[in-house]
Amino acid sequence: MNLFHIVGEDLFRPLTSSFKEIYLDCLNIIYDCCGQKTSNSEDRSVIIDCLVDYFDDKGNQDIDLDDNLNEKLHDPKSKASTFLLKLKQFGWVYEDIGRNYILKISLNDYAVSILDCFRSIVKDEETEYQNVIQTIYSIVINAEAYQNKPYENILIGVEENVEKLTKELKKLSTNIKKYIDKSTAGKDAAEIIDDYFTYHKEIGSKAYHRLKTSNNISRFRPIIIAKLKYILEDKSTFEKAVSGYMEIKDVKDQDQAESEIKQLVNKLQKSLHEYDDIIEDIENKNLRYTSSAIERAKFLLSTDKNIEGKINKILSIMTKELNQGASLFDDDTYLSSIFSILPIRFIDGESFYTMPQIRNNGQIQKISDDEFDIEKIEQARIQMAERLKNIITLDKVNQYVDGLLKTESSTFASQLPLNDRKAFIKLIFISFYGTKSKKYKIIKTDKVIVQQGFRYRDFKIIRR
Repeated sequence: MNLFHIVGEDLFRPLTSSFKEIYLDCLNIIYDCCGQKTSNSEDRSVIIDCLVDYFDDKGNQDIDLDDNLNEKLHDPKSKASTFLLKLKQFGWVYEDIGRNYILKISLNDYAVSILDCFRSIVKDEETEYQNVIQTIYSIVINAEAYQNKPYENILIGVEENVEKLTKELKKLSTNIKKYIDKSTAGKDAAEIIDDYFTYHKEIGSKAYHRLKTSNNISRFRPIIIAKLKYILEDKSTFEKAVSGYMEIKDVKDQDQAESEIKQLVNKLQKSLHEYDDIIEDIENKNLRYTSSAIERAKFLLSTDKNIEGKINKILSIMTKELNQGASLFDDDTYLSSIFSILPIRFIDGESFYTMPQIRNNGQIQKISDDEFDIEKIEQARIQMAERLKNIITLDKVNQYVDGLLKTESSTFASQLPLNDRKAFIKLIFISFYGTKSKKYKIIKTDKVIVQQGFRYRDFKIIRR
């Protein structure tokens, strides 16, 4: 199949020209005008008037299409007529004579499909997955459909919705990957935390959470698969399905039709089982994003506790001053007072050099027990115990939340004490574990809280 035999060689030329935005605006105007009519067409004069209004709003700037006519378009009327003529030549629209010999403008069928796709990309709307699953479920439990044309009334609808659900779930998986890639690059702690809450609202969507909970496919899948098996196992229903398939697909060979019906049902069953793999992939990517955001925020909030953090803080201050117009490099003593840059030669994982193995077969000196410092060992043990004590786990967060709620059934994050960075980090972990904890849950709000120099979106903490 050759696409350009159907749509023509020049269909995509206006979308790659220097006036691509104007062409696309004109197509959308024609799409809206024609879409309001039952015939999916509109009078040419009406289309011209709408395009004239569009060019009138854009101003009086001349347009030179550079199409060897050496003619510039000045007034809105000439612009509207010329762009409409171009879209006709490129194959997007066609003219037809309607009643009373009035010239009509219509979009070609493939043009409508392309513009629908463009609009869905711009809107970036998320499919309500549970609606698709329930549609499949409603189709297969319709007892009357098995008695009358099971292929037309069941298999066609199930196939379309199964493909739609698979496509949309994979799209969600891709969106999470894109969000991970840009989640923490060049952002401070406040921005990362703000993006974290935005992520749960926009990417980790309500529709997806319902798909995992109340409308989980596991609730519907056994019945759907059982009904699909029934089509193959019940002789009368299978014969009706084969007959309908031969009629719709114009297949003359009954054996071929029977084989293709079986292949279709097996494919649908396989797709229903493969949803678990897609959901697992989404879960893994979701975990990667949340972990990355929290670790990045923790690092930026602890910049004064380690050498790497201190250097990062210094460079951030210098960058901020440079962006404000300061010149830090006029005085060499400024940088030399901060850094001592020395040539260092070392081998790392990027090196092509093979590190030689040096063996020392000399006499090993025995270490006496007197050389061990018991006090230092005990001090190291205490420090290690303190580090383990400070590790934040789900159990510790559950205990912390239980202590905060006490006798209350719920509270808001904005009502919790926020005196230092440690308290703010606890707030982050309360939000993070809210989807995993069996002791409490959280509900996001759109209210932005600014408290003690920290900025975050408020959320409600509810005891389970």
